[in-house]
Amino acid sequence: MENRKDVSRRNVWKKGEDAACKLLTRWGWKVLAKNWHSIRGEIDIIAIDSSQDVVAVEVKARSSGTWDSDRAATLVSPWKIVKVCRCLADFLACHPGLLYHRQRVDAICLVNGATYYFRGINDEWN
Repeated sequence: MENRKDVSRRNVWKKGEDAACKLLTRWGWKVLAKNWHSIRGEIDIIAIDSSQDVVAVEVKARSSGTWDSDRAATLVSPWKIVKVCRCLADFLACHPGLLYHRQRVDAICLVNGATYYFRGINDEWN
């Protein structure tokens, strides 16, 4: 049986992912998948941006605490970035028409009503 804290936390995550999808759509991106799973893990959002890049978006949502852009940037660990890159490779293997698009991993952090966007967080790991 789930406790109320787990349900509340999952609601924050779901609302964060929904808000991130709306933001990306407003930017003109096409969302291809949400919560896509492979044997190696999960990607919150996979989208095509306005430059036709395939982007795996890691979404982090927090409803409490004191945050700024520097602290929000630490929400996605190096290990999580590696996992998302591996999952993105699995996604592309399932969608060969996208193999020749540029790819990257971005993050959207939604914290206490503020939105922080980080582009190309996988750059230092490639």
